[in-house]
Amino acid sequence: MMFELSRVPGRRQEDGDRVALLSGKTAVITGGAQGLGLAIAERFVDEGARVVLGDVNLEATQAAAAKLGGDRKSVV
Repeated sequence: MMFELSRVPGRRQEDGDRVALLSGKTAVITGGAQGLGLAIAERFVDEGARVVLGDVNLEATQAAAAKLGGDRKSVV
């Protein structure tokens, strides 16, 4: 499956309501604390997905979660 990762203002249905491409979906993103992983996480959140971040750098992962607006955090 391929995803377009460029920013788009929002998808619209015929009635004009915004449609989130990934609404109701959960994505697990490894390497999500920085770089490409974080960029993908940002895009998925913008499209309505719930995102689970994984990375070896705990502090960077916590900072990324805060940047993405995460209100629930778990450390495993």
